[in-house]
Amino acid sequence: MGLSLIAFDTDHIKQFVFGTSKLKEIRGASSLLDYLNRRTMLELASSEKYKAVCIYANGGAGQFYIESDKAEAFIRGLQAEYRKLTGGAASLSYAIHALPEGVNRANIEDTVLKAEFELLDWKLQENKQHPPSVLALPSLPFMRHCSSCGVEYACADEILEDVISSKSRDEEDEENNEEEANGVYCESCLRKRGQDRNVKRIISKILPEADISTSSEEFKRRVEGVVTTNEKKKGVGEALWMRVLPGLHNQDYKFDVNIERPADFNEFANFKGAKQYLALVYADANNMGQAFAKCKTIPEKRKLAQAVDEAILQALCVAINEHLQIERHLKPEEQLTEEARKHPIFPFDILLLGGDDMLIAVPASAALDVALSVTKKFHELMSNHTLSVGVVLAPIRYPFGLLLDMVESTLKFAKKAGSEARAQARTEGKEDKIDDSRINFMVVTGSNSNDFEAIYDETYYKRYKDYRKEKFYATLRPYKPEDLGLLLDMIRESDKKRLGRTKLHQLREAVLKMNLTSSVYGGLALLNHWRYEQRTYVAEQVYGFANRYRLRDPENPLHGYPRVVFPWFRDTSASDKDWDVYRTSLLDFVELYDFVTREAESSIDEN
Repeated sequence: MGLSLIAFDTDHIKQFVFGTSKLKEIRGASSLLDYLNRRTMLELASSEKYKAVCIYANGGAGQFYIESDKAEAFIRGLQAEYRKLTGGAASLSYAIHALPEGVNRANIEDTVLKAEFELLDWKLQENKQHPPSVLALPSLPFMRHCSSCGVEYACADEILEDVISSKSRDEEDEENNEEEANGVYCESCLRKRGQDRNVKRIISKILPEADISTSSEEFKRRVEGVVTTNEKKKGVGEALWMRVLPGLHNQDYKFDVNIERPADFNEFANFKGAKQYLALVYADANNMGQAFAKCKTIPEKRKLAQAVDEAILQALCVAINEHLQIERHLKPEEQLTEEARKHPIFPFDILLLGGDDMLIAVPASAALDVALSVTKKFHELMSNHTLSVGVVLAPIRYPFGLLLDMVESTLKFAKKAGSEARAQARTEGKEDKIDDSRINFMVVTGSNSNDFEAIYDETYYKRYKDYRKEKFYATLRPYKPEDLGLLLDMIRESDKKRLGRTKLHQLREAVLKMNLTSSVYGGLALLNHWRYEQRTYVAEQVYGFANRYRLRDPENPLHGYPRVVFPWFRDTSASDKDWDVYRTSLLDFVELYDFVTREAESSIDEN
């Protein structure tokens, strides 16, 4: 019997992970899928029954090769594991492609399979778009729905003894929380909560061993030992934090033996700065579909998948070590909540990590630094590949579902800009020199639209075509990494200048008029109200960005002059030569003024 390629992809990952807005269930769902993808899938594949060989298994997807007569049985076994561990809430789409005769285990790794990979991907997409028909469950009006997701019917605790601890509810669902105590939950939500408790136990047993003097290999063995022991007792293990903790240990991250993850999003109020705001940081690698399409052999595809997966993990660990140290973010003890006084809290939480995706929650004051660090480190590790990042800063109590929609649209806008930059470089023959990394952000201040592009067109962009063809962009978003670094440095340095929030608000109002009359008049009037060193500093920043958007024309040295018409600078590098394009970074400066970590955090509130 010949060999076949098998491709898997988890259906509706975000629907399963973000089916509710409760942090413990989001984390538990993410951990379950990561465990199924990285442990269960590999263990089943390597069993004597199937002896399938892994090409890659991460990010909710996987590819294997196996004897053709075992392919269907392997798929059914894996689907059964998914149903069991997720309570039937997660499923797999799959595709099978038989390899040509003559391809066997001895030569498959050296065989060019580019056409076979393309056919396999096409079959998988076809199956995902046309899933098998599912009969709707009967409506049972006398049964209660889940108190969390509100979709599935609640089930009795007694039938889930493998995921319910000695208490009938999560240890974190305090007895004085009446809503949690009286809630009833479906099997899927209970399994998510059970997995979150499972991860909590594992971390509590690992961190007492997190001595910096311990070698990386020894610490990794300890982590694997704790996870394996827990897996034997509970029937389900953990794969996400099993990778993250050794990664942080390699960076010499300063753990506290009693530290815990935030119990819910409200716990981000215990962190300094940012005035009761938190941030979601969503990163996704660019053009990975094209990169995988270029792979001709199994080793090429395996190497690329492993490299991307490890690079996103290492980039995250570097960013956490640099910008999310525990003692740097926790407020003084007298300002902490009662729970936070009992034990320190990680100033971040990982909601999704795998393949080329990363979604984390962080204090708003560190979000842009984390995004910048992740982007730079990933490009450093994967020189031919880049990241796009979306960041949304919102009040802690803002509905999580809306926040998720916003960060997805913010990321989408960044990826679109990066794609356009690469296309422009391709037409100029500079594709190999372009860095299409882009970082986009949005600050939620009121009843924002969920769609960043709609906000961008309404608030940050205006064009006049009656008298003179002029376009105004009141933002430089999405930012190139080096430009965002300049903006963050500018905000930090401005603390010493004492610019004052009232004047910054006036600057914002002047920019939003978006013209060369009242906007310029208001900007110049404001400059005259600042002291000499203040207005010089602000003007220098505008000129600095103007130089980065300047296209020098040897045949016309005066092209683009005047370069700066405060608060605007003229973009002479714009591709549309029929328009006069004006931009400014000052509105971004004002919006981020309260959301950038300073050396002395107390100075943020003084002006």
